[in-house]
Amino acid sequence: MLMWSFRKLQKTNNIKEGDQTQLDTREYQLWLLSILIIIVLTLGILVPNIIRSLTSDTEITVGGFSQYFYVNILAIMILLVTLYLILKQREIQRLRVTLLGKERYTEELEKHMKIMTGLFEISTYINRNIDLDDILKAIVQQVVECMEADYSSLLLVQEDKRFLKVQASHGKEAKYTQNALIEIGESVDGWVAKHGESLLLNGEIDPHDFPGIEKRDRKIMSALCVPLKTEEEIIGVLNLNRTEANKYFSQKDLQLLTIFGNHAAAAIKGAKLLEESQEKKRLRTILAQYHSPDVVDEMLRYPSSEGLAEEKVLTVMFADIRGFSNLLGSLEMSYVKEFLDTFFASMTRIIFKYQGTVDKFIGDAIMAFFGAPLAIEKPEYQSIKAAREMMQSFNKQKEKWTARFSSLESIGLGVGISTSRVFIGNVGSTYRYDYTVIGEGVVVAERLSKLAKADQILISEETYKKCQGLFEFNRKYKMKVSGIKNHLIVYDLM
Repeated sequence: MLMWSFRKLQKTNNIKEGDQTQLDTREYQLWLLSILIIIVLTLGILVPNIIRSLTSDTEITVGGFSQYFYVNILAIMILLVTLYLILKQREIQRLRVTLLGKERYTEELEKHMKIMTGLFEISTYINRNIDLDDILKAIVQQVVECMEADYSSLLLVQEDKRFLKVQASHGKEAKYTQNALIEIGESVDGWVAKHGESLLLNGEIDPHDFPGIEKRDRKIMSALCVPLKTEEEIIGVLNLNRTEANKYFSQKDLQLLTIFGNHAAAAIKGAKLLEESQEKKRLRTILAQYHSPDVVDEMLRYPSSEGLAEEKVLTVMFADIRGFSNLLGSLEMSYVKEFLDTFFASMTRIIFKYQGTVDKFIGDAIMAFFGAPLAIEKPEYQSIKAAREMMQSFNKQKEKWTARFSSLESIGLGVGISTSRVFIGNVGSTYRYDYTVIGEGVVVAERLSKLAKADQILISEETYKKCQGLFEFNRKYKMKVSGIKNHLIVYDLM
């Protein structure tokens, strides 16, 4: 389509040049003919007089007519020729005016074709690009060039739907507007975002028409402001400014920028969706290390931060391999790694099965909690069910490995479970954060796992109260646990 338009424009230019040449030729021929006629007519008047002066004083007749009659005829002919020249000159002048109009139209067409070509090239670039920042920068830089503007900015609607934020700008004073926030409905940009209509503003802007507009040191002579619209919504605003005196945008410029704005909006929307998809994929990969697939799906479906940093009652579990550290010197490290990889994989699978969250691996121990980030029914019950299955899985793994290394016969799994109010959320530094739990219940669960013998599951009194009657317990202990002021009542699960 663009190539066809270029050929059409070139054809128009050829006609313009041909018309100009024809007019110049016609005007030259007209004046030459006029001069010749006037010379002939003038000679027609002078010759008889010259002949008369050379011959006699008698009156000379031409074709039976007197000299005076002949002179009058010639004078009338001169007047007629003069009138003809005037009429033809006016006709040529009208043709020149028409041709001048064609020249101006062609110049305007050339200008718009240049703009359309530039906008087409921008559209091609941003449709090929997938990086949102690159797309936004390309838009503001290229529209300034192809629209012969002094400044351009692109603002996107924020998640709260209340503000526009300058995401990219280029040209004069661009550095002063970067990351600026504008409330939707206020100023020119906010008005366009609210009403979804394009604006062409030339000259002074009345502040009453656009409340919240800022006073500027540099006067804006002309401005274009268009919404970035997709089929579903307005996602932002693109604007252009000119500050030079008597340099204005036209209605045609506004139409072209509006069309381009629609294409740009589609590209921006696509890049944002891709960016969100990549971010969601990255989050899924991270979350999948700590949560079950069902919990991950739920967290991504409702990505609210609520519940991710708070105090709440949770059930915490520690599972620690008894006697494993003593065997490290007798096993090659490759076997140690293989054993732990198998152990942690099976423990994680079981914890996820019962809707638990893996907090961390600590040497040959694993820490988990139940009831966060999403609430579950009976987290205490789920933790005990998980602990029993973990014990069974560990013993099967131990049996297989004992056939290879008899020294592993002495190892066993000890589990400690505690229920209490703890803090849960991101803890760490600017370099690294961990989603973890902090509180007395964590200390109790860790101490119980250390006190537990091989194949033993110890639970706190609070966990026992929540599961009383659901499981069988051997006995209860009254223990003094390091780091805890009062004695603890502890139950041994059968």
